[in-house]
Amino acid sequence: MHIKLYKILQNKYQSKDLGVFLSEVASQSLVNYILARKDSYYRNFRVKKKNGTYRYINEPLNQLFTIQKEFSHFFLINRANNYHSHGFELNKSIITNADKHTNKKIVLNIDLEDFFSNISTPRIIKLLLDKFNVSELEAIKIANLLTYKNSLPQGSPSSPILSNLICEQLDDELDKYCKQFNITYTRYADDMSFSFNFNKLPIIQVKNIIFIIEQNNFKINKKKFRYYYRNTRQLVTGLVVNEKINVKREYYKNLRAILHNWSAKGLVYAQDKFIEKYGENKNFILTVEGWVNFLGQVKGNNNPQFLTIKSQLDKLLQESQFVKTFNFNNSKPINLLELKAILEIPTLNFNTIKNEQGSDTIFMKHWDRRRRVAIVLKKDLVAKLKVDMGLEIVVEETIRKGKEGDYLMILVKEYNKQVII
Repeated sequence: MHIKLYKILQNKYQSKDLGVFLSEVASQSLVNYILARKDSYYRNFRVKKKNGTYRYINEPLNQLFTIQKEFSHFFLINRANNYHSHGFELNKSIITNADKHTNKKIVLNIDLEDFFSNISTPRIIKLLLDKFNVSELEAIKIANLLTYKNSLPQGSPSSPILSNLICEQLDDELDKYCKQFNITYTRYADDMSFSFNFNKLPIIQVKNIIFIIEQNNFKINKKKFRYYYRNTRQLVTGLVVNEKINVKREYYKNLRAILHNWSAKGLVYAQDKFIEKYGENKNFILTVEGWVNFLGQVKGNNNPQFLTIKSQLDKLLQESQFVKTFNFNNSKPINLLELKAILEIPTLNFNTIKNEQGSDTIFMKHWDRRRRVAIVLKKDLVAKLKVDMGLEIVVEETIRKGKEGDYLMILVKEYNKQVII
């Protein structure tokens, strides 16, 4: 999360009573309406994983999505900092997680099986009663709004932060135990990593770690139980940590192959090869740009390998003269800071759009000539966003014909929180 967005959320959500917050987020009648027909507020689908199996997603819709997002912000602001947790945390990532385990003799990775589905509605009720000022009835209603079929739904905006809150006790217990033996411990969502400076894997300590995990009502995925000695490639959340954090060799090799296909045989050929290997659910340009940027985050923006790859990509983007899209979901609200972060535009300069007669219209536009992106919204919305950058908006994107070629028009609208009752 962007630090500026965090500060805005802090002003809005900090030090609020959870019961009062519930009444601000949704009326009693709306809460009862949603809970009575919760199935209709979810879209259920599956996504194929790399190993060929499927991840089942329960995506909240309409008002329920908004309610869950509001609670995710509330919990994020009104919680103590967790030193060991690196997933879904401010200014933390798989990079900060892996960095804690560099240059160690042994690295152990433990995966928690069925992480979200193991966190039940009763566990959330207990969490709310223990950590927040809320009545039992309010805790039950909130927990039922944030869970689906008696567990945290995969696909909900509130599930990650709730899982971190649930894991605080587990993290504290592991921290106390690991400190006794100078063991480094971190957790990225359901991926737990431990690193040691013992010459051999300490079996007794590992058994005790597993015991603590199971005592906290979590299961270990035995198929993903891995440990690495220094003379092998040590991995933590997918990054190499033998000496300093680095990407796998195949990561860099794959990037070079993609850019070579693009350069030698064209964008269409490169896209086809990419889809053949990674599937149609990934946007080619966005994914490749993201992979290149991640390489820079891991290796450093002055690293020669990164600079070479970045230079190749920039040249190809310039030569291809395509219009980049961002795959916005116009049913899910975001805010202006999130929009700027996605578009990577630090400053928006809006000018009034004139009609064919040269008169002012009710619309304003920011024009990014380099990337051929026009951000369009009404004047009254511009005025509202100047007052509240956290205001919820939705985005529609279309490719338009212009005098100098195609461009992407991003139409920004205020999010309409319609009540279905």
